[in-house]
Amino acid sequence: MGAVSSTVSTGGDTYTWVSPRSPVGDDWGVRVDVVTDPASSSYVPPAKAQEVLDVAVDTWQNLVGKGWREPQSIISITVRDFGPPQDYQGATTKAVFGQPWMYVNSRLAVGTALDTAVSHEMGHVFQRQYTTNVATYWIDEAVAEWVAWDTLGPESDLKKSFEAGCDFPRQRFPVSLRSAYNTEQSYGAGAFIIWLADTYGAEAVRKIYEYMDSSWWGWDDAPAALLHATGQTVPSLLAGDESQPGFARAYWMQMYDPLKQYTWSSRDIARIGASYTAQLTLNMPIDSSLGPVFAPSSEFQGTLSGEPMVARAPALPAGALIHVYRDTTAAAAPPGAPAYLGTLSAETPVMNLGAYQGGCYRLVAITPPGGGLSGAVHVEAVRLKSLSPTSASRSGGTVVTLTGCGFGDAQGSGRVTLGGIEAAVGTWSNTQISITVPNMGTFTGPTPVRVYPDVGGPSNDLNITLTN
Repeated sequence: MGAVSSTVSTGGDTYTWVSPRSPVGDDWGVRVDVVTDPASSSYVPPAKAQEVLDVAVDTWQNLVGKGWREPQSIISITVRDFGPPQDYQGATTKAVFGQPWMYVNSRLAVGTALDTAVSHEMGHVFQRQYTTNVATYWIDEAVAEWVAWDTLGPESDLKKSFEAGCDFPRQRFPVSLRSAYNTEQSYGAGAFIIWLADTYGAEAVRKIYEYMDSSWWGWDDAPAALLHATGQTVPSLLAGDESQPGFARAYWMQMYDPLKQYTWSSRDIARIGASYTAQLTLNMPIDSSLGPVFAPSSEFQGTLSGEPMVARAPALPAGALIHVYRDTTAAAAPPGAPAYLGTLSAETPVMNLGAYQGGCYRLVAITPPGGGLSGAVHVEAVRLKSLSPTSASRSGGTVVTLTGCGFGDAQGSGRVTLGGIEAAVGTWSNTQISITVPNMGTFTGPTPVRVYPDVGGPSNDLNITLTN
């Protein structure tokens, strides 16, 4: 989709609709131009031509009903053979002089593919009532995808374009309405516009174009346009608050149609294996979000079952948020019925996830206002892996090093016991603790050592052998 610079011959037959709001003597509406010769590669059967007209009219009426400025002319739609439909669906000319002209590929199959292309391109026609499209805009493609969804609903065919551009929230939210995302991401950003309309009303989408129409600098100030349309800053739109989850969570958790059933190949999946821990490094630009998933490898899932789990994100900057959910579905599948567990932040860098019960942990990371986010997030078991030495005198005094994971970066209220008796702690880190064996009285032989972290746990037991 996007602009073309040359016109196509209009020989053939036409199907026309005139808006009931047209003034006397000046028709506004739609004319569909098709080739009626069955021998032509551009031949369009009457039923297909009528479908193009019907969808164009439905889209027109839908947008006018939502307060969009009505085109004050007949809009021509030329349906021709433009080659393989996977390469070309349709296009809309610039409207520098007069009204734009629409083109639709006659090779598109009747049904959702054809209807979506027609509705999408008619969205561009209505956009041109506010702007002249002197350049390519991500906002145009994103809003045109919303137009198709809002007009056609589940009958629209957005799956391919949304899945191809599903990584757009990982990029910095555009400073300008002119350019920022690549082609696939521009279409994928239609998911943001759909959420925007669902959350702030369809008028919020129209207000973006009214803002561009009212000030030439508005095209280069996406945050100001969105503030005008919604009353919210970009960081607020991404993060939300207690009453409104915000776009980042709604998107990565696929909380709304049409995203609920989409599968995203670019999703980050961190696998928990024999080390009982997984880590994902964050390198996020300002005003962006990420939706990683943590899950055990298939061969380790049974081993991890029942293990106490924690999530950690040390040294988060103020304002950064990492929301954590437990979900019963597989990591690569769309979310099922995720349960919100809590949020990692500068104030809460460690979270108790409880015992692993299958499925996966879905996270949504959101950058702080005015900044990016770097560092690492971990999901791991509270696991005691080894003791050194493995034996000690029961009279006490031996220094023992405990190695494992999930202990926490600071001791806090954490403690270590031997046979239920608390030991003095020397040093404490997430993976290593040193203790001094207390006087164990009459204890001899194998004695369980257990770690009780400040958050999560307790760990499994490992035995130390107490000698006389």
